Amino acid sequence: MYPSVEDFAEKVSVEQVASTRMLSIRYQDTDSQRAQNVVANIAAQFMELSANAYTQARQLLMERVAELEANYKDAEVTYRNSLETLASLESLEPQDTNIALARARVIDYLARGEALLMSISTALYEAQLELSTLEDVRIVEEPFVGVDPINIRPVLNTAIAFILGGMVALGLVFILEYFEKNPLES
Repeated sequence: MYPSVEDFAEKVSVEQVASTRMLSIRYQDTDSQRAQNVVANIAAQFMELSANAYTQARQLLMERVAELEANYKDAEVTYRNSLETLASLESLEPQDTNIALARARVIDYLARGEALLMSISTALYEAQLELSTLEDVRIVEEPFVGVDPINIRPVLNTAIAFILGGMVALGLVFILEYFEKNPLES
C-alpha cells in the first residue's frame, strides 16, 4: 500500500492539544473509510502500549510507597528507642562525663532521626500524590471522518485563480482584437 514508512508518516499527524495532556491523531487520505480505520488502529496500538506503561508505573509507585512506609516505621522505631534512651540517661547523675557524652550523642541521633523521618514523610507524601494522580489513558472521542475538505491553501488558490483569470482575459483580448480587424462577412 505504501512504498515506505516515510510515505505513510507523511499522511499521519499527532499533535498535543494545547494546554492539555490529550493527543489529536489525524490521517489524510482520499479514502475516508481507510483514514478512519488507520486512526482507529493507531489509537488502539497507543492504548495497548499505554496500558502496559500505566500498569508498570502504578506497580512501581505502589512498591515505592510500601518501601517508604516500611522505612518510615523503621526510622520511627529507632527514633522512639533514642527517646527512651535519652529519658533513661536524664534520670542518671548529670556530673558523670560519660553520661553527658552519651546524652549528647543520643540528642544528635534524635536530631538525625527527626530529619530522616521528615524526609521519608515528604517522599512518601509525594509518591502517594503521584500515585493518586496517575491516570490510565482513555479515548475521549472516537475517530470520525471530517466533513471539511483538506489541504485548502487560500494563498495558493488565489494565486492560481489570478494567473488563470489573467490568461483568460488576455485570450479574450486577442480574440476580440482579431475579430475587430477581421470582421465576419455574411
